[in-house]
Amino acid sequence: MPLVYVSGLEEGYTKKKDKKIVIGNWVVDENIANENFSTNEFFFNSEEKILEFNKYISCLHKKISKNLQLQLNKIHNVNYELKAWQIILDPWLTYYLENNFFRWKLIEGLIEKNDELQFIKFNKLNYDTLFDQNEFNHLISSSSTYNHFFFQKIFSFYEKKSTKIKVINIDKEIPKINNYNYIINDKKISIFKKIYESIIKYISKNSEIYLGINCGARDYLNLCIYLKKIPFKGDSFFLRKNLISIFNLKNTINLNLRKKIELNLDKSIDFENFLSENLFLDLPQIFIEKFQHIKSIANKIPIHPKIILSDIQHIHNTIFKFWIMKSLNQNIKLILSDHGGTYGIGKRAIQFEDDVSYKSIKWHKPIKNNDIQLPVLHLLKYKNYRFKTNKRTKLLLISHDTFKYPKYFSIGPIANQTLKQLFFIKNFSSNLNNEINKNLFVRPYLAHNDWKINEKLKDCNIKAEQVLNKNNDFRLCMKQSRLIVATYPRTAFYESLISGPTILLYESKFYREHKSLSVTMDELKKNKIVFEDPKEAAIHINQNWGNLYQWWNSKDTIEARNSFFTNLALYEDNPFPKWKEFFEKNL
Repeated sequence: MPLVYVSGLEEGYTKKKDKKIVIGNWVVDENIANENFSTNEFFFNSEEKILEFNKYISCLHKKISKNLQLQLNKIHNVNYELKAWQIILDPWLTYYLENNFFRWKLIEGLIEKNDELQFIKFNKLNYDTLFDQNEFNHLISSSSTYNHFFFQKIFSFYEKKSTKIKVINIDKEIPKINNYNYIINDKKISIFKKIYESIIKYISKNSEIYLGINCGARDYLNLCIYLKKIPFKGDSFFLRKNLISIFNLKNTINLNLRKKIELNLDKSIDFENFLSENLFLDLPQIFIEKFQHIKSIANKIPIHPKIILSDIQHIHNTIFKFWIMKSLNQNIKLILSDHGGTYGIGKRAIQFEDDVSYKSIKWHKPIKNNDIQLPVLHLLKYKNYRFKTNKRTKLLLISHDTFKYPKYFSIGPIANQTLKQLFFIKNFSSNLNNEINKNLFVRPYLAHNDWKINEKLKDCNIKAEQVLNKNNDFRLCMKQSRLIVATYPRTAFYESLISGPTILLYESKFYREHKSLSVTMDELKKNKIVFEDPKEAAIHINQNWGNLYQWWNSKDTIEARNSFFTNLALYEDNPFPKWKEFFEKNL
């Protein structure tokens, strides 16, 4: 009877002769890759399954959001509209539904293909109800113990209804891996800024516009000057450390209150029946037990604008989300903005920012009714970022990495699919001329690097001295680069492209986008700015390295670049008048 591996924690509880089925590619790593595993590849290679997945999640999300609005209003004796609740429910609700359904479908697929299956259940492995979306996002993406616990709940549900499942109960204590520290990566505030904000907050509390946008200090200041507004974000009000005392409160989960939450799901559908049994318990504490505590903090924030602009805080900052919730109840206009290059996320199941915002500022051409395209502030500092042409000698390759476990869907490679780039990098490097290869440097992605691309580069014939782990080394190399190669179509590619000769080497199948935007990427491909074959990219560089600008400044290449900075990331040397006009129109 085959044993299902879901996390790798199963090692030590199996025999070598046992047949093992890996439920997903994240389990296969350097520790157990030599075992004779079979792999389930649901979702990864089927456009039809991706569309079916996204459609179902979208419909389910709408149903549950509306029901939670009604239930939570009743529990907390408030009358918030749906948009206000969505601000704090999402992106947790989206991630929760996607991750549960993804894992559900994996198990369902295995049951359909096998007569019997074994699963190891660690009886003493348990997690209390999580605090907020940040704790969930951290654990679901990186913790093997939390993912095993997550799978256990699904297998336990199936065990009750299927004779195919045999659970092997293990009573041993399992140490939890990658637990969450609530103040990790909290925003650093300088002493000068603390003093400045402590004075300015009294002057700025009734400013008409709150500008929560990250575009660099100089461009933020310029935007404030155009809007005749004192620069002020009130960062100290929204620090996560302000929640530590609430986070550390005794986890007294009110089961009686939670059991009153009725989602009205279709229990004839197994997955919805599963959600009916689990979602009311899994709702983070900030929605139930800790709601009033955080609401009290948000109510004391002395900032009362008519417009709130946010590009990222509304996604992950719990206090900020509650402040928006309170402000929406006072009829402010919420305007949300892209915080980076977004190519390849257009076909996600849920785009909650578009649902909750009055206007949604996009880098790209508008897709939805409330979209508005404004010139990108973030790219201004990169226009003349590189040194003069005669001082550019290096070839810089910017790689990517991701989380160990599936977290995001339909926006890029999932789990160890990101390792495919190692094949790209090795083939790319091996096909470069020797003289060019001597000037090749690689910048690994270190923010989310569960697959340790930086450590595996040595297997691609990249020497340690060619790997730029320090940010200062990376930025200097970027300035000195004759050509930059990006391996994913997001912010780093946009920054590089505006700064000078750049190519994109990637797999388009992982970055699904609306046709109206993907045609621009097709133009770049036609003009040899975008490649999907590492050998072809290397040959192009070999042929043009001595005179890159003959290619880069050719008529067709310039037109393709202009198309990109019109359709996918609107660029203007002076974007501030259009931003001023936009705010004046919407006040």
